[in-house]
This record gives sequence, structure tokens and C-alpha cells, in this order.
Amino acid sequence: MATVQATREQVLAFRATAQSLGRRRPATELGDVVGACGLQDTPPGNAEVSLAARLDIDAPLVAEKVAARELVLTWSLRGAPHVFPRQDFGVFTIGACPRPGTRQGLWGQPEEALVEVERAMVAVIGALPRPKAEVSTAVTASVPPELAPWCSGCNVHHPHESIVRAAPLLGRLVLTATAPVLLARAGTWLGTEAGGEPGALRSELLRRYLHCYGPTTSGHFAEWAGIAKSDAKQRWAAVADRLVAVRGAARGFVLEEDLPVLEEPPVSTGVRLLPAKDTFLQARDRDVLLPDPANRKAVFPTLGGPGVVLHEALPVGTWRGVAKGRRYQVTVAPFSTLPPGTWAEIEVEAERVAHVRGHESATVVQRA
Repeated sequence: MATVQATREQVLAFRATAQSLGRRRPATELGDVVGACGLQDTPPGNAEVSLAARLDIDAPLVAEKVAARELVLTWSLRGAPHVFPRQDFGVFTIGACPRPGTRQGLWGQPEEALVEVERAMVAVIGALPRPKAEVSTAVTASVPPELAPWCSGCNVHHPHESIVRAAPLLGRLVLTATAPVLLARAGTWLGTEAGGEPGALRSELLRRYLHCYGPTTSGHFAEWAGIAKSDAKQRWAAVADRLVAVRGAARGFVLEEDLPVLEEPPVSTGVRLLPAKDTFLQARDRDVLLPDPANRKAVFPTLGGPGVVLHEALPVGTWRGVAKGRRYQVTVAPFSTLPPGTWAEIEVEAERVAHVRGHESATVVQRA
């Protein structure tokens, strides 16, 4: 098939559609929405805001569904805490796990570190969830010294943080909370460990990534998943015959089955307040999301990035929220003059965000 062309507006509308940001969906479709590419929960509570941008809800839902075991919370992509549907446990753990032979280059730790540290973590956690600090202390005492190097920041020996956060990718560990972090055995908390053929799970994770972030490249997939480029290329080869090249605003590939939606994406409506590190903002081609370098710098500073105001699938400003007693103050900094009616939509959306964050109401302030 010949290479196709796509504008920035088409690309962002396509991604918004795939990620349930084009139109808000009913709460009964929770599994489909969260299962698209998972929702990152950094800092704790951000997944609630991400979900409110996608589902027709007006109260916190993520923590409730994690406690009910309908959603799984654990360290996943890039070592960050994510939530995803229980039925997708294998996709976002085993499917996201770096291939053997690539791990030492990723983390600068011995190749066997992941398996050895994970085994020790499972052993010391036991039947009940256990705080991360306690787990780390117990694991340090049980693994070979070279797997628990000296940490000058903590002033103690302990396994490398990247290895600890990768341990759930073997499918036997989950988190029950992140503030503070509590670790549990998946077999105890969920009644099952992650299962499935690793190759099929890797391909399924890549398929979901392509569906949510196309047009894209294997290099961008490696960054998004937190795996080596060589690992990403090997996975990419398994689906290469299903891809179509795209040029224009975003250069890369899209699944052939998704091409009709990319060429004529549904119209995205309304305003969404996306938290920092939202799934939509995890696209690695940030120049497509934000062509203006000043806007990119505002959204992606070195530390402490803001949320993004999305209007009809296009970023139009940043926002930050802060508790003011029982109220939640949302301060918006638009990139330029907003279309008529947008401020009223922002106020409505801010109320929704306030409610899922546990506040009674919201106030919207425009930053000068």
C-alpha cells in the first residue's frame, strides 16, 4: 500500500478517539477505556483525573475499582504505577517486560538481577500486603550482595530501584496502594498470577500502542514502554506486515486496520483537563502535540509539569490545581486567546475534576 499523508489535526483527533477523549463514554465502559493503554497514576490520584476526562463520572472511581479487584494497580510501563483491567494483567506486565539479554543494558545491573530480586520479593511479602520499605529491607538481607549495592541517597544497601519497579513485570506482584506503597502477591490479592504466552502478550501491547499513538515508530515505542530499541525492533518485526507508512505531521506507521479512522477521524468535542503524565501526553513525538517550542517547554519542564487543557483534541493551554479548603482552585494559562465558550466549558470540567479529587466545588482562575 502506498504511503499516506496525515495532518497534525488528523493525527491528534485519531489519538483522541482511540484514547476515549473525543467523546466522553459511559461509566459502564470502564474496562475498554482503561484497557486502551493503561492509565498512569503519578502522582497518586492522577489516574482519577485521567479517567474523569474519559468517562461520564463525577466521583472518584479508580481506588474503589482497585479495591474491588476490577482494576489492577502495579508498576508497569517505564517503571511507573499504572492501572489497567484485571483481564489485561498479562499484557501490561509480561507483555511490557524487557526481553532477557537486554536488561543489563537498560538498568546497568546484572542480567539475573530482575529474576533474583523478584523471587526474593515474592518470598518476603507473604500472605498480606507489605510496605515497600519493609520489603526492601528484607530483600536486601536475602539476595547476593552484588544485587543490593550501596545507595548514597538512602545511605544503605538495597536493590536498585529500577529492578524493584520492574519486578511486577514477571506477573506475580501488584500494588494495593501508592501512598504509601503497599506490595502484595498477585496470587493472594487477585487470586491469580499473570499468564499467557510472552510473545503474544508483547505483540498485544504493541498493537494497543499503535492503536493509541499511531503514526509512530519502533524507537518511540521503546521509549514509551521503557525497553531497549533492539527489543522494540524485534517486536515491531512481528507486526510489520500489518503496518502502513504515514508522512506529514507525524512520520511513522499506523495499523492498516486503523487507516480509515486516521484519514477521517470522528470530530472531537468539548474540553478535557488532562493531568500531567496523562496517557495522551505520553506520545514521544512531542513536536506533533505541541509544535511551538515555548509551549512544549511549558508542558514538559524538567520537574513538576502541569496538566494540559484539551479543546477538541488540540492542546490550548496548561492548568494546575490546588486545594483551597473544600474547594479546588484550577489555574489556567492559555497558549493564546481561547475560542468563544471555552472558558465556560473549562469551568464545567474543573467541577468534575474537583469532585473526583474529593473536593466539593471548583474555582477557575486565569493566569495573567
